[in-house]
Amino acid sequence: MRNLRSWQVCRVIAMIVAMVGVKSAIARAQGGDLFDQWDQAVAAMQSPVWQGPRVAWPLPQVRPQRTLSRLSSLRYPLAVHAWEPSISASRLVHALGYLEQTYADLQAWGWGHVWPDNGPRDSSFDMYLKSSSNGLSAMTSAQVATALAWPYYDTVSVYAQVSVPNQRQRLAGCVSQAYAESLLLALDPAESLSWRKATATWLSHRFTGQWGCRPEAIDDAQTFPWRSPLSSMHDQGAGGALWWQALALRWADADPVQEIWQLARQRTWDAKALRASPHLWLATAKWLELHQSSVKEQAERYAVMRFSQLAQLGLHAPQQRPTLSWKVAYPSRMQQSPVMPELEVYGSAYAMIDNLPQREGTRLRLWLRGEYGVRWSMVALVMRGDIVLRELHAPTRSHASAYIPIELEADATHVVTVVTNLSHRLPNENASDDNTRAFYLIVASG
Repeated sequence: MRNLRSWQVCRVIAMIVAMVGVKSAIARAQGGDLFDQWDQAVAAMQSPVWQGPRVAWPLPQVRPQRTLSRLSSLRYPLAVHAWEPSISASRLVHALGYLEQTYADLQAWGWGHVWPDNGPRDSSFDMYLKSSSNGLSAMTSAQVATALAWPYYDTVSVYAQVSVPNQRQRLAGCVSQAYAESLLLALDPAESLSWRKATATWLSHRFTGQWGCRPEAIDDAQTFPWRSPLSSMHDQGAGGALWWQALALRWADADPVQEIWQLARQRTWDAKALRASPHLWLATAKWLELHQSSVKEQAERYAVMRFSQLAQLGLHAPQQRPTLSWKVAYPSRMQQSPVMPELEVYGSAYAMIDNLPQREGTRLRLWLRGEYGVRWSMVALVMRGDIVLRELHAPTRSHASAYIPIELEADATHVVTVVTNLSHRLPNENASDDNTRAFYLIVASG
């Protein structure tokens, strides 16, 4: 009986092998591989398919073909190139020194390093330098050398191009930002340029004390506070470094920026286009939720900090305070402001009421009236000179109004009102947002 069963099993196996051979011959005769197609169809049915948003892989760019000189690091896989004659040998030496320091700093802080970039000579990370005639044309650019399929997470190999200003003291910020921007592109090629610029500028400030290659972006962010923190008008988003700085100051015992970037990383396995979610706003929301906070609360704190905590944010000049949209003396009767600048998502506007009566029991009332469709935040800062005596928050509501009554201290000199558009949803830097809204204020005494 056992021999009979063994013979039957062998017979079935032989029939299957014969069928496979016949079908393979038919498939080859028809010019296709039916079994491969069948395997792919079965795999597609069994594998999960991402139904969320996607972005295209960044395209590889042709690197500069001719460079005048090249200097390689003896410590790390790094090289700097002079792209034009105006880059002297001494500048190349200084650039390599700053690049080595940034590489070591990012490694020490757990950010890792870029993948080898398949350069023409070796696998070192290449940075190409050329001069800019003025600070306005100073810029950094992270470029893709090739997409990499073998690492677990989506990534690319990269190189950098830098237009450096003539001032040597700004070279460190430019080199540091360029390498950090390249590392971030390799870390998450699906993330938006504005987030890479903002984070690289913040990292440059952390390691060198300079706000990247164009510190003017930070001044622009404060001059136009009603724009989004990552507005492309601020050097393609570099002004968003202030957002990261405020977050890092609030959680000084953690490393929120790096943790949020790690939360946003992903692996695309089922299509040619990259998965575009979670993006960094979603990752920020999740990180803050895990720390018993929210993006709306952080946006409100950020709006206050950028006016009242300049030194902590790395802004030391009084003129770096946000622009006031309205300034009025303590009113003897009710006064209404003109319509304020339209606020983009997480953008803020600032108004000041000064010439306060220096006596006990003085009262001030503030009203906010805004357009519908978003949540509004209104905060009143009672100040004596540059010192904040009290911070008053109106309840955040879904309808477009808020009210704060204030009983002023006898030594209060002025009150600053901070209004922020909290939107009704998280923004997405890879998509447009139509939640820009306008508002006006009403102030009254008594």
